[in-house]
Amino acid sequence: MKSIKQGLPETQIYLTPGNDDCKVNDDILNAHPDLFTNLDGRRVQLPNGLEIVGYSVVPITPFGIKDREKYDVTSSVP
Repeated sequence: MKSIKQGLPETQIYLTPGNDDCKVNDDILNAHPDLFTNLDGRRVQLPNGLEIVGYSVVPITPFGIKDREKYDVTSSVP
């Protein structure tokens, strides 16, 4: 990211973790606002007035427990 910012200093970089990215790394992602913006759980207004929202949660899958899994219903689930 440093080389991108050096070559294109005015370019804004936004990221959001994926379903296989461990939450243990979130502190690192939030520690470098000079390089990029972590969108996870945030709404950010862009310079043109548009907004972008990050939501890194995925529905429960049969592929093992992931840090970012969540039931995507509003009622309680057994």
